Amino acid sequence: MHLPHLEIETFYSDSCKWLDFWNQFETTIHGNDDLRKTEKFAYLKSLLGGNALSSISGLTIIDQNYDSSIEILKERFGRTDIMISAHMNRLLAIEPVRNISYLKGLRKLYDECEIQIRSLNSLNVTSGSYGNLLNIIILQKIPEELILEFNWYQKTNTEFQIKEFINFLKREK
Repeated sequence: MHLPHLEIETFYSDSCKWLDFWNQFETTIHGNDDLRKTEKFAYLKSLLGGNALSSISGLTIIDQNYDSSIEILKERFGRTDIMISAHMNRLLAIEPVRNISYLKGLRKLYDECEIQIRSLNSLNVTSGSYGNLLNIIILQKIPEELILEFNWYQKTNTEFQIKEFINFLKREK
């Protein structure tokens, strides 16, 4: 069976995208024992741009520098605390939706919340550790009528649960 050509997206510096980039790079190039380190380093440099490429500038393509470049990139973009902050910042930057009938905006809000929550979960950050903060963030982004609808819908539980709210948004959008 012939698989389609896998293309790795250029990594610039967005820590929210680091894990996807690294997992693809690690699987296709870094873990490929048929490639020499200089070849891996050349591939790596060709897949970097912006601040990511600048962070390893000055390292010539020789075996010893390949491992150093990986360490530099992981330290700068792949630390868990940096990635968590980047995802939380994305949640903070979500555009508020003030009109309950603006379905496109509600859909976008829902999608962005889902993406960031999934990403946080993939970093082993559970809703228990960020739930209260996220509740406040999301409640500030949605129309008051929607909050009232959710409270009526929820009736039985007096504590705001982010998972329940996201499921509610999914049904409403």
